[in-house]
Amino acid sequence: MKKLIATFAATALATLLAATTLLLGVAATPASAATPGPGTQHVASRAPLPGCALVLAPKASSDQGRVCLQKSVTRAAESSVAASPGLCIYQNGPVFSPAWANGWELCAYGSGDLWVPPAYDDQASSWISGCTSGVFYAYQPRTAPWGVFPANSAGNFPWGGVPNDALSSVSLDWPC
Repeated sequence: MKKLIATFAATALATLLAATTLLLGVAATPASAATPGPGTQHVASRAPLPGCALVLAPKASSDQGRVCLQKSVTRAAESSVAASPGLCIYQNGPVFSPAWANGWELCAYGSGDLWVPPAYDDQASSWISGCTSGVFYAYQPRTAPWGVFPANSAGNFPWGGVPNDALSSVSLDWPC
């Protein structure tokens, strides 16, 4: 019962923090997030694969070899998949470094909860967000530890309560 109450409290706090961020237009995240710039252009250049909600690029610096890891679940979800991803996560960091460019990239299109595929779970070191904000989770969505990220940002883990190489799921607020 205590665990259920703690999970509910963490979920309520994450939701309240995300809503406050959106309503006030402020970033409820550490000041170390990169400001919009080259990262958002990088994310905007990632075209979706038809009907795909999650795309893997074996090398972050290249479109070569991109594959769909998760199809859009419904027709509505397919139509909500926009021209650019809401979030790309990366195996390596720091973001925009030579190491970053050589690791894998996972880009999410659409909105809602996303689980990192098991082969890539607990390996993300950096991210770039598109037009959407959201929440990173070290475990399943809406559980602690978590960290809110703003739209059009880039950064490295640890972020909020999510350590480096610990990301397991993400909630995206809206499609880009």
